[in-house]
Amino acid sequence: MQTEVLVALIGLPAAALTAGIAYPVGRGVARRQAADQHAQWMRAERRNASQAYADAATGFIEAFKTSWQEIARPDYAHTRRRDIESRKQLDATLYEPLKQGLSDMHRASAAVALHGPDEVTEAAESLHAAAVEAIGHLLRFDASNVLRSIGAVVLLQRDGQAQRLPAALEDLDRAFARMAGPLGLSEHADEVERMLRNASVAAAAAQLLSSFHEPEAARSALHDLRAAVEDAPDMARQSLEPLLDLEPLVDLTAQITAQREGRQVPVAQIMSTLSAAVPAMLDMVTSMQQNMQGSLVQMAAQQDDDTVRTEEVFTAYAASLSGPLQVIQQIQQHLVSGDELAASTDMTSAMATWEAGLHPLNQDLTNQTAQTEVQLSQVREMIRPMFDRKVEESNTEVHAALEHTVQSRLDFLDRARQAIDTV
Repeated sequence: MQTEVLVALIGLPAAALTAGIAYPVGRGVARRQAADQHAQWMRAERRNASQAYADAATGFIEAFKTSWQEIARPDYAHTRRRDIESRKQLDATLYEPLKQGLSDMHRASAAVALHGPDEVTEAAESLHAAAVEAIGHLLRFDASNVLRSIGAVVLLQRDGQAQRLPAALEDLDRAFARMAGPLGLSEHADEVERMLRNASVAAAAAQLLSSFHEPEAARSALHDLRAAVEDAPDMARQSLEPLLDLEPLVDLTAQITAQREGRQVPVAQIMSTLSAAVPAMLDMVTSMQQNMQGSLVQMAAQQDDDTVRTEEVFTAYAASLSGPLQVIQQIQQHLVSGDELAASTDMTSAMATWEAGLHPLNQDLTNQTAQTEVQLSQVREMIRPMFDRKVEESNTEVHAALEHTVQSRLDFLDRARQAIDTV
């Protein structure tokens, strides 16, 4: 029995010792297996998350290219085609795929942020920011096309404006509807809306100036201009405020038209209207001359490489306005003399004398205005290419923004691969 006891006393501690060594070794193996399984799981999750985000970005990029091609296509120039009914218009849902692409990226970014690491999350955020910035450039490109089409109509001679302005205004309405959704991007909303507001004001002003021969149409245009100016930027509002006071001129045109059609209009009514119309015309021409020498020439010079030539053309036009301005002042003085003649006892003779003096002033105003039109045509020819340059610049910015977005996607994938390989 002593032998058995001795064996037991020796064997039990040995067994306990073996078990004590085996336990931590087994636990270490289990930990390594668990760590390997976790790493494998993490790699799979990061791979799936990054792939989903990259796929969403790819969808956005493809939608972006399609929208860009739609905006840049030749027949998109809103008012070039004379056949208004068959003109191809961009649908209001043009930007919906881009909004959907951003939404898909936003949803996919949650898994990227959850599984990390931080550098991958930051790369995803940079890609999303690049996509948003690209939409901003595309919106500005779209708006610059709208401005060019509206500008082309505004710069036309008046006999061509009446036919094309309704189409231009319709296109402007479509532009507001088309870009209303993306304007929710606060980063770009103000600038794009300002561009559209300016186009709206310019179109309304052109509509007014081209419709004086139709008094009812002129009154409607004046109403539209007042509504547009209320929402316009400060500079546009200040430049166009004198046009808002031209209602007496519209009334005068209506009375003269009525007389030519054989309808009776009291002379006293015409004189009263003329007395109100002349100061309004004086204010308009004075304001135009000041703008041509101030804010407008500075704005144009910023858009043209040949600033000296730009200033020369605008200064020449401003100087040409001095002729009509002087004649309008003479007409205003003639109106005062008419009031004095009206006090004469021989009213018939007084009116004949007054009308005889007014005729050469009207003829002089016509001649002076014709000279001003020559200078104005040079201003038009100088402004016209500025719209083209703006469109080209905007298109170049869209191209650069798209390249940046594509590169940001590649950078994101590189960061994601590194994060997967180093788990």
